[in-house]
Amino acid sequence: MIKSRKSVSALLLALLAVLATGALVSTAAQMAAAFSHYRDSLEARRFAAADKAIFEGVLSLRNSRGDAQSALLSDDDPRARLMDIEGVERAGYESIVAALATVDFDGRDELAGAM
Repeated sequence: MIKSRKSVSALLLALLAVLATGALVSTAAQMAAAFSHYRDSLEARRFAAADKAIFEGVLSLRNSRGDAQSALLSDDDPRARLMDIEGVERAGYESIVAALATVDFDGRDELAGAM
């Protein structure tokens, strides 16, 4: 009778060890998946920030274009105003270039060259 108790307890202990190992493997797999999702969310955040900076830079360039046209049409000597507008446009361009440098995607260099 004692011999059968040992075999039953050994069987139960082995079963618990298998269940514990399965739980650890499952937890490790879920942690790896969670880390992958976290890394993807960080990349999405970088892309969103770059997209926002590019949008604001392009918007600044478009607004400056209208200001430059009105300066050319309305001012007698528009050079000073055009120099100010050029500084704003240069800052917008630099923000676009800086935003593109923070992300990596196919065709990034072609896009940067087009800008």
